[in-house]
Amino acid sequence: MRNIFLAMTTLAVAGSCAPVAWAKAPSVAQLKAASQAEEPVFLQRLEQLVDIDSGSDNAQGLAAAADCLAGKLTSLGLRVSRIAAPPSAGDVVVGTLKGKGRRSFLLIAHYDTVYPAGTGRNWKYKVEGNRIHGPGALDAKSGIAVILSSVAVLKRLGFDDFSTITVLFNPDEETGSAGSRDLIARLASQHDFTLSAEPGGTQRLLATSGIARLTMTVTGAASHAGVAPEQGSNALVEASNVIARTRDWSLPARGLKFNWTLSHSGQKANVIPDQAEASADIRYLKKADVDALLVRLGTLAASPSVPGTQVAFAVAYSRPPLLPTPLSRQFAELARDAGDEIGYPVEIVDQPFGGASDAAYAASSGKSAVVESFGLAGQGNHAVFKEYAERDGIVPGIYVMSRSIVQAGAGPGPATAPQHGKLER
Repeated sequence: MRNIFLAMTTLAVAGSCAPVAWAKAPSVAQLKAASQAEEPVFLQRLEQLVDIDSGSDNAQGLAAAADCLAGKLTSLGLRVSRIAAPPSAGDVVVGTLKGKGRRSFLLIAHYDTVYPAGTGRNWKYKVEGNRIHGPGALDAKSGIAVILSSVAVLKRLGFDDFSTITVLFNPDEETGSAGSRDLIARLASQHDFTLSAEPGGTQRLLATSGIARLTMTVTGAASHAGVAPEQGSNALVEASNVIARTRDWSLPARGLKFNWTLSHSGQKANVIPDQAEASADIRYLKKADVDALLVRLGTLAASPSVPGTQVAFAVAYSRPPLLPTPLSRQFAELARDAGDEIGYPVEIVDQPFGGASDAAYAASSGKSAVVESFGLAGQGNHAVFKEYAERDGIVPGIYVMSRSIVQAGAGPGPATAPQHGKLER
């Protein structure tokens, strides 16, 4: 079985003359009981967060949410800082807790939502049976609550077999994390493990797609559509031809998804349009596949089907892909084992489904083992009045996160996140 980086133990203690006294780790029974006792507090925290309108562009709501989160982290004994994150409308909230062990953990989740300001006036937090409703209840305020409750459980049980637990809540994930991505990457490079709390339920993701946006611009010649259409070069027709010829260029088996999503052309109904623009969403695992796609598009651009038109393509990269590593897989196995202990069957997913998250930024340095989706299960994220998280995942979610940290922190020796390292237990 696995207990963490036993091969690194000699390296860790070689420079120390004094013996290290390791605190006794909380037992399974203690963690189960503490996780169960935490559920009412979890729900109180979640209600407070959900009833704060914190859309990505709502500066006032984001400030209120950041105040709330900073207060909760402070009450748990973390040293808290707020970091401006332009061009984002809110601050990144960071809390740091020091222990007496060797390994470090970064716990991340976002507190912004996709909903416009005012959505919360008619859509409040509500629990109906197994469903917890409200804006951001699933994505990702329940993930925030999992992190807060897991830290609370570890504190309550006196667990300090870690060097640092850092909590990061960012205000801009739904818009690409432009203001927080560099901080996420930098902090992750300083931690052995990164646990991201996007919605997941029983799944733990080791892979997410990279995102790129393709823009096609077509230039033609305008003319009167009724009097002299033959004198024009129709940019709309050329753009449509390109879209039709490339609509099946996805390669799902390679993780490449290529889909046209937006288009615009012309200003007046009686004029042959001399300009057209279209955008495509690209999801990928390997940049080489995007490069090959661009080569194929360049071949089309060199030979337009409508005489007199010119076609140009530009690509902008957003989130990078998250790819599995041996160490991230083995940490996910700790989560799976923890799930088995509480009757919560955790599935390790190492193939992306097309989604993306801040976990990819955390993995970009290659120094931190990153596992995604420690948040709750649910449905309807991004859908007004439909989003909900599932209440029956609260206790297992807290247990699996806290137990995974306890197991990964057990014993001497720094992880230093070697991607070829071995977990032993």
